[in-house]
Amino acid sequence: MHPDDMVRTKDSFYKCVTKSSHERIHARFKHANGNYVFLEVIIDPVLNDENIVTGVVFSSHDITKHKIMEKKLQISQEHFKSIFYQSPIATAIITMDQRFITVNQQFLNLTGYSQEDLQSLSILDIVHPEDVESNRSKMQLLINGDIEQHRTEKRYIRKNGEIVWVSLSVSLIHDEEGLPIHFMSMIEDITERKQIQEEMEASFQEIRILLSEIHHRVFNHLQLILKLVNVQLLNTEEKGMEINKINKNRLNAITLIHEKLSKSQDFAIIDFADYIICLKNHLIESYNINSDILKFEIETDNSLLDVDITIPCALILNELIIYRIIHAFPEDLEGKIIIKYSSDGGKINLNIIDNGIIIEDSEIKNNGLKLVDMLVKQLDGKLIVDDAETTEFRIEFLESVY
Repeated sequence: MHPDDMVRTKDSFYKCVTKSSHERIHARFKHANGNYVFLEVIIDPVLNDENIVTGVVFSSHDITKHKIMEKKLQISQEHFKSIFYQSPIATAIITMDQRFITVNQQFLNLTGYSQEDLQSLSILDIVHPEDVESNRSKMQLLINGDIEQHRTEKRYIRKNGEIVWVSLSVSLIHDEEGLPIHFMSMIEDITERKQIQEEMEASFQEIRILLSEIHHRVFNHLQLILKLVNVQLLNTEEKGMEINKINKNRLNAITLIHEKLSKSQDFAIIDFADYIICLKNHLIESYNINSDILKFEIETDNSLLDVDITIPCALILNELIIYRIIHAFPEDLEGKIIIKYSSDGGKINLNIIDNGIIIEDSEIKNNGLKLVDMLVKQLDGKLIVDDAETTEFRIEFLESVY
């Protein structure tokens, strides 16, 4: 017999003799090959007619395989417990009627409850009311064997009342006979991910609304241009090719806004100083201007403009530059066009100054500047034409006009 089992065996033998008790022990005995084997030893007392123990009967059978399996099971259970309680993922074991058996520390951290708190609760007590019915139906599918695993996203209510979003994976654990005994749930906190998701969805919705509004604004301005084109077509004094070029440049002024918006982090804001430079470069190319003969100067304060203001401002700028290129600098007349843009205390100033042929203020009524007049009124601003020594168009309006 193994020395470690000797005392326990002697105690059982003594009880059998002194108390006439039936004893059963598990002990290790050395086999002839030198290895120890486990035996289950049964000790029964032998009694005479006076119920006095006169001897004992030993019977035994080999339980080594059983003990080996038992040891493996114990190691497996200890391994499972180690993984369960040290897992970085919140984990819970739940009865078939959805009450808590045990949970790990991560689950306690996630919900704010203690092990003692959870003993009096069911999983449904911490599930958000709107998610309870879905939880019940999915659990029933697991029990029925319709699904092997239940994965979902739901809300838990923490002990302090806060709502936490979780990603849940539930499996049904069976016994050796294949009967369901409990659920095991693995839970991941996805609250931060959900918040980001909701913010992105809200942002996408804002962008959709904004793009719809931009489309509406652009459509209105295109309609305005179309009306002006129809007026010009009725004026036989205007040359068809020239009208075509002017209208193409009007459309380009709007297209350029869309290009800038697509590259902007904010779909509603445009760097107007950058826009002015791009528009100027396009018009120089469109009218084949020799920059040594007609020079451009740009003075801006690098202001950012809302798209609602940018569209009319861009069309005004485009219209006035083209008007002065055509009428103030014929036949390669040397000169300079100065574009000034500034914003001060919510007031915006847009100035186009040139030293070309002077025009009279009455020309503002001509078809060539009708679009400018309409756009300035749309901005609820005012247009001042100064034709003293140079020609200056000065447009003033407030930044918030919509």
